[in-house]
Amino acid sequence: MSQESFSLSNYGCTTKRVIYMHTARVGRTRADLENEERVCFSVYEMGRLLPAKATFDFSLEYASVVVFGTATRINDQKQAADALTSQCHFHLFRIGKPHIPICKA
Repeated sequence: MSQESFSLSNYGCTTKRVIYMHTARVGRTRADLENEERVCFSVYEMGRLLPAKATFDFSLEYASVVVFGTATRINDQKQAADALTSQCHFHLFRIGKPHIPICKA
């Protein structure tokens, strides 16, 4: 597993206490998850910058959460479609767009 951190924007969540991540068939995320099932997922929202006269007194408001768990690859086609649908709902809801159902390939 690589030691560098990296950012993912391809996630979705459900009320079942599950976070879904969509990955490429080949790539860094998939390789890391196949070598190590333990995961740590963090989300943050940046707030206001809090300026000050002295550089070391500058600050920032933020809200964050860190989740620890284990990753499992989904192989079942229906479960994978449901997971992808949850990602679409999650992101489209955030931007106020209607949901378009997933079609079979």
